[in-house]
Amino acid sequence: MLLNLKNQLDALTDTLHLVSNVAGPVEPGQKVELEVVSGAPDLFATVNALDNPVLAGTAQLLTQVPVEIQVTWSVTLNGKPLKSGTDFLATNNVEGPSVAFLFKPEFIDLGFSKNPFPARLVIKATVRLRAWPTNGAIATAIPTAQVSKDITLELPLSLMPLEIPTILALFRNEQFRALPDDNLDGGFVLMVVPSYSYLQGLTEQMNDLLVKIDEVVRPIRTLLGLAAFLSGLTILRQALSAQPMVRLRHGDIDDLTDIHMRVETLFGADLLNRDLRPNDRVSSLIFMAPKGRKVGCYNDQNQAEGEGAFAVDVGDEMITLIPSLRVSIAELEAQPHVEVLKPDNDSNRFDDSMSSVQFLD
Repeated sequence: MLLNLKNQLDALTDTLHLVSNVAGPVEPGQKVELEVVSGAPDLFATVNALDNPVLAGTAQLLTQVPVEIQVTWSVTLNGKPLKSGTDFLATNNVEGPSVAFLFKPEFIDLGFSKNPFPARLVIKATVRLRAWPTNGAIATAIPTAQVSKDITLELPLSLMPLEIPTILALFRNEQFRALPDDNLDGGFVLMVVPSYSYLQGLTEQMNDLLVKIDEVVRPIRTLLGLAAFLSGLTILRQALSAQPMVRLRHGDIDDLTDIHMRVETLFGADLLNRDLRPNDRVSSLIFMAPKGRKVGCYNDQNQAEGEGAFAVDVGDEMITLIPSLRVSIAELEAQPHVEVLKPDNDSNRFDDSMSSVQFLD
């Protein structure tokens, strides 16, 4: 009886396979649902899936012996094991015959690659069946469970990256405000993007792009760094839409005096002195980019460090906010992801002294 039961369990495992709602590449924010099913469907009748997710599936063999199914799930990305709660979210504590996944995509620079390369994602289900033999009589002792062989079912997929723009947003006023404390002069934002970026200086299109990124990331916001990213993204969106003057420039800027925020000059001359330049007028900034990117900010033209310079990068949160540059060097350097490259020896402050910027990494 026991040997026959064990053989039946092993035979039943050979009928198991995975079904999924996804057949092609997994897009950022897309839910992936999987279930372990039998090629002999009459043998399975799932019960109490919510009450007992570990042993959620049951089956009936020809001998009418109750059978339980145990399933544990694991995931690798490009051969590297992923961790639940850090790299992905999953239902049922990543156990049971059915599960749904939401994966944290790789964040890459918007426009850097014309054909973003997907990562190889492999989802594995390790399955074991258990049964307790009984002949229908009242048991006088707890029977010993018979266990099937372990099998591993795999589903290979590709995970598409999520493109986010690299943006250095330079604001005229502290706290990214549209108006200063005296409410007299309107603020501005100068958005500096890499030379390869296809972003244009249309605030509405920029906001639409940032909204789409927010919608993709929000369901997985509990994963590492993403809650801070969404918070910073909201501040950036609100600050951009509120500014009365907006300009966008591609690539490094050797001299912020060359940027006209309010009006363009006539043959290079500002006859009515109505033009507004961002040189020595930047009071706060936001830097958004994939992890690892860095930008340099210089008090002198042509990225010279003689009058002072600092660098800003991003970590797992992919966005760094500096609400005020009117602080001491020590206060600035104490902020996360800020490195003072050369202090301003004259004032021991940076204040509103920025004259050039450069993407470093």
